[in-house]
Amino acid sequence: MIFRAIWALFLSGFVGFSFRRAWRWEHGAPLPEYPLNFDEPKTKETVVWVDALFLPALLLALFLLFAAMDGMDGVKRFLFLSLDVMLVISIYFLLLMFLLPVLRKFFSARACATMWVLPVFLFWQAHVLLENAAAPMFAIYIPSNILTLLFWVWGIGFAAVFAGRTISHIIFRRRVMSVSYPVHDPEVQALFEQVKKELEYYHPVALVISPAAAAPFSMGTGKRTRVTVLPEREFSRQELQFIFLHEIHHLQRGDVSTKIFFAFCQALCWFNPLIWIATRKASDDLELSCDEIVLENMDEGMRKQYAELLLDTAGQAGGFTTCLSAAAETMRYRLKHIVKVRERWTGTLLLSIAMFLCVMSYGTIAVSTDRGTVAELITGDRTAADITYVSYRLADSDYFAEEAQTWDGEGLFSYLTSLEAEKLSGPNQYPDIDGQELHLSIGHDDLWYISLYDRMIEVCWIRNGISMEYFYLRSDVDWALIENSLNFGT
Repeated sequence: MIFRAIWALFLSGFVGFSFRRAWRWEHGAPLPEYPLNFDEPKTKETVVWVDALFLPALLLALFLLFAAMDGMDGVKRFLFLSLDVMLVISIYFLLLMFLLPVLRKFFSARACATMWVLPVFLFWQAHVLLENAAAPMFAIYIPSNILTLLFWVWGIGFAAVFAGRTISHIIFRRRVMSVSYPVHDPEVQALFEQVKKELEYYHPVALVISPAAAAPFSMGTGKRTRVTVLPEREFSRQELQFIFLHEIHHLQRGDVSTKIFFAFCQALCWFNPLIWIATRKASDDLELSCDEIVLENMDEGMRKQYAELLLDTAGQAGGFTTCLSAAAETMRYRLKHIVKVRERWTGTLLLSIAMFLCVMSYGTIAVSTDRGTVAELITGDRTAADITYVSYRLADSDYFAEEAQTWDGEGLFSYLTSLEAEKLSGPNQYPDIDGQELHLSIGHDDLWYISLYDRMIEVCWIRNGISMEYFYLRSDVDWALIENSLNFGT
């Protein structure tokens, strides 16, 4: 608990610091000076902490690592980890979707947009969470044979959805770029470079015009793929400035990567229609966030011009792109907040608190695959005579568990093996479980330990190494009965 709280404070503090730093840089604060100064100016990257593609990349790396080290057992372990990630993202996105109207009312659009990528920060170092997760308060029971079938269905669905989204983007990009041509107007090109210089964004970005583009947008995450596309129509200088400011802010924030992350979340939770709705709302927040920074400190007349530009270029781009305009379903909300100026909190503290709560609550909902008594799930043909050691610790004790001198083996073992439990399937370990504790050592040559807690049983097997298993208790433990069966001597 203490380590997890420290880790939660570290993550929440770093998220708050990183968000505040990005906010200050976007509002004109200079980049820090480094001992080595290069001839090329340094680009202002206003991504909060890490790129949103970090989580998909991490999961891919873990899949390859687990498969290489443990074969099919490693693949199975990875699937349980993916199930854990899917559960976290599903619950978090659904909660955020319902809280969004309140958050948008009181906090900046940039903070609301950043809230959607907190799962990336949550799994920043997966092993830390997996080895120090909170003890589960609820278990979702899915029989192991059904779960195996669901893994196959889910895996096929994930591959189909994500591959479909990726292929759709490739087709869209080729369709747009195959008929595109560079902007030849020197004034337009100069204005584009001027906006990049004002925002201190020096990464190369191609500027093209495409008859296949319905609205201005940007796409690409690398030096050779990054491009801003204009539709084939006339824009005034002010309209072009709005467009360039909007799109360069998207690129600075890594919003193209965030769009790919949202597609990854859709594929991960493809069977849940609410997640598809949530990710569309998340994409809306990216656009609202750029509206916010572009129009900051602008008068009512400029805001109306921006609103007219949105109406004039209404439409969706498609693929993994950012888009100045939007479909009609989100346009009304954007126009309302463009014309009406309202003071909102930046949201640094909101993000820090949300991050802290995410870390502290991670693991409280788990999936179980087998259900039965302790005798059926754990002890098997063992008897009370196999107990070689017993220790016990009261919930309010500041000391380690005290060794029992003697015990009522038959009564203790009979009660223990009658408890109803469910085997937890996740990859988490729970080294710091609070409350009362009963520890049993069973066997001689094939040694293993059972630790009983208020809501869990931990089993440590010692067979050619150490392996851990965890079980969720379906009923309360009668600690009075257990205490009466133990004798600690004098």
